Amino acid sequence: MHLISIASHFPEYSYTQSECLSAMKEASFWTTLTDRSHRILDKIFTSPTGINKRHFVLQDLPSAWDRNAQELSESFEHHAPPLGISTVQKALDK
Repeated sequence: MHLISIASHFPEYSYTQSECLSAMKEASFWTTLTDRSHRILDKIFTSPTGINKRHFVLQDLPSAWDRNAQELSESFEHHAPPLGISTVQKALDK
């Protein structure tokens, strides 16, 4: 077997690292976190990691904070197959 093509496909909506951090800081859960957790999240989203933006299927990023684990999992199960199909199709087209 030989790999002859590779492709990627991302969800439609993307947010910069600073947009993600700002959205978290405005969320109601932020005040329930410890100072240590604040420092960790600040470091994750402000350090030069090479990650410039994050992609989501959510048009409204703050709505993620209102979802429980089951709802997030169901959203993934709904959106992942079409993204995967699109990625495979792009690789085949190459």
